[in-house]
Amino acid sequence: EDSQSLLNLLPERWGEALARVGLEGVSNISLDLGRRPCCWRDFRREHLCEDPDHFVDDHDIGEVVTKLQGFGDDNRAGIDGQLHRISCIHNNKNEIIGLTIRVGRHVEGVADMIRDFLEGTDKNILFLGERGSGKTSVVRDSTQILSGMGNVFVIDTSNEIAGDGNIPHPCVGDARRMMVKSPPGQAKAIIECLENHAPS
Repeated sequence: EDSQSLLNLLPERWGEALARVGLEGVSNISLDLGRRPCCWRDFRREHLCEDPDHFVDDHDIGEVVTKLQGFGDDNRAGIDGQLHRISCIHNNKNEIIGLTIRVGRHVEGVADMIRDFLEGTDKNILFLGERGSGKTSVVRDSTQILSGMGNVFVIDTSNEIAGDGNIPHPCVGDARRMMVKSPPGQAKAIIECLENHAPS
């Protein structure tokens, strides 16, 4: 993971606090208007400030939002070339009042446990698990393995698999990626991929 790009995204005071806490085991960072900023480490909340009177304000949220290239129809954004994902919460006036920053990670070798299925069958594989259990990590690593065997495409609805930006993250190997603007367009993108790009 590129921790520096994540720390740079945050307002300086919260980025420095997160750097002191460290990113090991952190899955999400929550910035909600009028509340203390926190991160989630091993499914437990850790506040990023000792002082219970320090809250996230409009300026903090605005500072993060201005560093992004905008949110899609699914209220998600990313950092160019990174696997991190930022989701926003709106009030009824469509103003952003909260952000969830998901720490994206590539864990190389995590798909080795299913490598024999990937290399020896043309069957589908369904990954099920709780939030944070590593499903996306397995898909990323599986994509890297499969990309060495054929013309693999990732149909990425929120750039969660291959990261944000025009160039896919190296974690997907030589796989190609088609971005989908919003989830309802996924089926159309799959058909387009099959008709136009000859995935194997």
